Amino acid sequence: MIIESTLVISFASWLGSKIADKGFEEIYSKLTKNDKFDKLFLKCVNRTADKFEEKYPDILGNSISYFFTQEEVFDELCKLLFINQKIDIEVISEAFYEAALPNDFIFNFITELKSDLSSQPEFQELLANKELFIAVKGISKDIKELSTNSSLTLEEIKKIKAVLEKRFKSKFSLESFLTLYMKNIVNNLGSINFIGLGIDPSIKKGKRKEIDSLFVKPLFRINSKRHLESEQNKKIPYHTEIDEQGEKTIILYEHLFDRPYNFVILGKPGAGKSLLIRSIICNIAKKKKNHFFNKRITTYIPFRIELKNYLALKKRNGGNILKYLTYSLEEEYSVPSILEENLAQVFKMEKVIIFFDGLDEIFNVSDKISVKNDIQNFHNLFPKVRSITTSRFIGYSEVKFDEECFCELNILSFQKDQIENYVKKWFCLEEEDQNIRNAEVSDFLLKKDKIDKELISNPLLLSLIVILYRNNLRIPESKLEIYQSCTNTLVDKWDAAKNLEIKLDKPILQKKEPILADLAFWQYEKLSTKTPAITYRNVKNEIAKSLIRKKVADEFNSEQLAESFLNYALKRSIYFENNFTHKTFLEYYTAYWIYSNIEKKHNISKRNQLLTKYISNPFWYIVLELLLNMIDKDQPDTEIIDNIFKKQLKNTLSIPFLIYIVPNIFNISTEQKILLYKSAIEYLLQTDTIDDKRRDLFNKIVNNSLLPDQESLIFDAIQLSNITNREFNFYILINEIDINPRYTEKKFDFSKIIQSKKYNEIVNKNPYLYHIDKFYNYNKLEAIPYVQETLKFLSLFGPTEILKKQRSYYDNYLMAPFLGYFFHFQFRASQIENFQNNIQLLIDKGLTYLMLIKYFCSHDGFFEPSVPIINYFCNNITSPDISDVDKLLDALVIRQFISKKNYFNRNKLVNLDLLSLSSNYKRLFHKLSTTNDIEKVLAIIIMDLKIQGDEVDQLKKIYKIEKYNYP
Repeated sequence: MIIESTLVISFASWLGSKIADKGFEEIYSKLTKNDKFDKLFLKCVNRTADKFEEKYPDILGNSISYFFTQEEVFDELCKLLFINQKIDIEVISEAFYEAALPNDFIFNFITELKSDLSSQPEFQELLANKELFIAVKGISKDIKELSTNSSLTLEEIKKIKAVLEKRFKSKFSLESFLTLYMKNIVNNLGSINFIGLGIDPSIKKGKRKEIDSLFVKPLFRINSKRHLESEQNKKIPYHTEIDEQGEKTIILYEHLFDRPYNFVILGKPGAGKSLLIRSIICNIAKKKKNHFFNKRITTYIPFRIELKNYLALKKRNGGNILKYLTYSLEEEYSVPSILEENLAQVFKMEKVIIFFDGLDEIFNVSDKISVKNDIQNFHNLFPKVRSITTSRFIGYSEVKFDEECFCELNILSFQKDQIENYVKKWFCLEEEDQNIRNAEVSDFLLKKDKIDKELISNPLLLSLIVILYRNNLRIPESKLEIYQSCTNTLVDKWDAAKNLEIKLDKPILQKKEPILADLAFWQYEKLSTKTPAITYRNVKNEIAKSLIRKKVADEFNSEQLAESFLNYALKRSIYFENNFTHKTFLEYYTAYWIYSNIEKKHNISKRNQLLTKYISNPFWYIVLELLLNMIDKDQPDTEIIDNIFKKQLKNTLSIPFLIYIVPNIFNISTEQKILLYKSAIEYLLQTDTIDDKRRDLFNKIVNNSLLPDQESLIFDAIQLSNITNREFNFYILINEIDINPRYTEKKFDFSKIIQSKKYNEIVNKNPYLYHIDKFYNYNKLEAIPYVQETLKFLSLFGPTEILKKQRSYYDNYLMAPFLGYFFHFQFRASQIENFQNNIQLLIDKGLTYLMLIKYFCSHDGFFEPSVPIINYFCNNITSPDISDVDKLLDALVIRQFISKKNYFNRNKLVNLDLLSLSSNYKRLFHKLSTTNDIEKVLAIIIMDLKIQGDEVDQLKKIYKIEKYNYP
C-alpha cells in the first residue's frame, strides 16, 4: 500500500476551511460531524494507489506520501476532483511538478480517483455542487478564469458568482480571517530552504529551517535627503556606536519602525532584502514584540506582494493591487473567498502594512513605472496603510518614488560581528558534532580576512563562501571562483557526497553542465521578456531540444530522457518547480552558456551584440560580470578586454556597468582604465542636471577610489578631463570626490587645479562652491581668519545663503550652513572673549539677531561642550550690561551646549552643578536641556528671564508662543 494514515491533511478539513462562515452551514455541519468523509476519501485514494503501484512498482519510493501531505499539492488535487472541473494536461503541468513521475501519472491518477469518488453517494452530492465548485475555485477570480477548464457556461458562472459574492460579503468575519491568515502566512514564509552540504535530496525543498535559525538582522542607513534633514530636529534614535565606515546614523532592525514612514529598502544583489521582508512579516504575525522597539507594529496586519507575480496577473487578467491581494490570499495562502470589498474595508479601518517585494525583478522600464504608479495610487486610496518596497540599487533610479511619501533606506553590507554571527548559525545547522563545528568555525574566521571585503560582507556570497569552505576547507578568492566552485560543489560532488544512485545515461551525465547551461540561458532570456512563460512542459521541451543538439537523444526518445534529466536535477536539488534552486546556478550557467557557445567559438559579433543588448540592464549585471571574468581569466594579454571596453564605451549607458566591474578585471591596460574613468567623468559633466543615474555613477567612482589600485587611475582621469572648458560642475566634482564622507582623510591632491585663476574666479561666484571649497580646506581653517571668511561669504552671497544647508551636488549628503563653521571655531577658549564683537561684525554685514536666534532654534550644535565656555555665556545672562536680545541668544547657545541634540553630547550630559549659576538658573537650564519643543523652549527663556523687545515680539508671532503661559 502506497498511501497509509500519513495523509495528515483531511478532505473534510480542507473543504471545511474553504466554506466556513460562507453560508454553507448544512454542508459544513456534515463534514465536521464525524470522520466518515475522511475515512471514505482515504479508502478511495488507497484503492487508486494500489492500482498504480501494480503498474509503477518503483515510482517515487515512499515519497508519494510526502507528495500528498503537502498543502499546496493537496489543495490543487482536491480542486480537480469536482465534477464540473475538466482535467486538462496543461492544468496538471501548471499545478504539479512532474519531473519525478512517469508521463501523465498525475493526470491518470486524478482521473481514476475522481471516477471512484463520484461513484460514492456521499461524495457524489458534494463534488457535483456547482456553488461549492465555484467557491473552491475562488470567487476572487474573474468569470473567464473561472470558466477555464470548467464544464459550466459563462452565464451559469456569472449567476453563481453573484449569489456567492453577496453571501460572502455579509458573512465576512475579520477574526476568522486573521486566525487562518496569520497561521498560513507563518507557514508559508516562516521557514527557509537551507542549502548546505547536508541537504537531503529526498525532500523536495531541502532542509526547511525556521528563519531565525539562520537570519542575521541587517543594519540600515537613510538615503533620502528630505528625511535626513527633517530628522535633524527630531528625537529619533540611531545606533549609538560608530560602524566600520565611521557612520553614526545607523538604524538597527529593532528600530526600523520607530519612524512613521513608508520605506523603499534598497540593496545590492544578495543583500538579503526578500529574507528581511519574510523575517519582519513573521515577527509581526507571531506578535514577537521583543523584536521591535516600537511594539505597536505587531498590531498591524502584514501582506506581501511579489511584484513580478503582481505584474504577471495584471497583464493576464487586468485589475489592481486590491484585486491581486484577494487572488493571492486564496492561491498562495489558502485563505478562500475574500472579496475586494471586504479587503478594502480592512485597509480603511484596520492597521495594515504591505510589503512590495522585488521592484528590480521587473525587467521592462515602462512596466516598472506602471507598478510604481500602482503602489503610489494605492496609498492615495488607502492613506492609513503603511508599506515597504524592496529593490536593488541598480535600476531604481528609473522609477524613483516620490520622496515626499517614501523614505529610501539602504540595507548595509554585513559588518564583522554580523559575518561571525551568520557563520556560527550556519555551522550550527550543518554540523552536529560540537568539537568539529567549533574547530571549523574558528578556522574559517581566521581565514576570512583573506577574502575581498565586498564579497564576504554580502550575505548571499557569504553563504556560498561558507558552503565552499565546508567542502574544501579553503577560502575562494574571487566572485567567479565563488560562483564556479559553488556550482561545481553542489552539482559535481553531490553524487559522491550522498551516495546517490544515478539513473541517467552516461553520455547525458557527462554533458550535464552544457545541458543546464542551455536551460539557464533560455530561461534568463525568457525572464527578460515582458511575458515569460516558464512551465514544466516548456522546460521539458527545451531540455529535449538540448539533448538532440548534443546528439545524446533523438526525436523519438528526447522527451522521455528530458524527464529523466529533470528528475536527476530535482534529486540533486539543482532544478525544481521550473526554476533553479539557487539564483547562483541560474546566473552562473547563463554566463557559462554565453562563454562556451559564443566566446569560445570566437563569435565576436554575436558576443558584442549580446553585451550591447543587456549591458545597461541591471537584471543582467551579475551574468555579464561573470562572463567578463571568464573571458578575462583566459587572456594572455590585454588586447581582447581592451577591445570589449572600447566597443561598449561608444554607448554611455554601458559606463555604470563597466565602472562597477573594472576593479575585478585583470587583463585590461592602464590606458583603457583611465579612458573609462575619463569617459565616466565627462558623462557626469555633460549636464548640470544630476539625476539618480549620474548620482549612482558618481558613487561607483568614489567606491572604486577606495581601492589602492584604482585611486591613481581616477586621479589621472580627472586631470585629463575637460581641460579646456572647466566650469562650475567640474570644480564641484573634484571637491565632492575629495571630501567624501567615506574617506578618513583627504584623498587626492588637486592643489594645482584649485590654485588656478579660473577656479578662484568661479569659487567667488557660487555659494555652494565657496562653501565646499572652505570645507575642503577644513584642516587649514585653524590657520586662516575664519571671521574674515564668514564676513567675505556674507559680502559675496548675503545672509540667506549663509544660513542655508547645502545639498551635495553629485552625492547624497547634506552640509551644515556656512555659519556653522563660524560658531564651530568661535566657541574655542582662545576665541570666546571676542564673541560679542564678532557677532556685531556679522550684524553690520546684514545678519540680524532674529536670524541668529532662528538659527539656534533650528540647528543642532556641532561644538564640544566645555565648562569654561558655557560659563562665559552664564556670566553674560546674569550681567546687567547685556541686552535682552543678547541674553536670549546666549541662553539658546547654553541650551545647545547642554542638550543631547548637540552632536558631541548625545551620550553624556554636562553636569549643571559645575556651572557658575544660581540654583534658579540651574533649574531653568535643566528644563531647557530636557525640552525638545522649540516653541516651549523660547517661552521658558522669555518668561524666566523676563526678556522684552521688538525681536521677542516677532518671535512670539513666528513661533506662536503666546499659548505657553509659564508663571
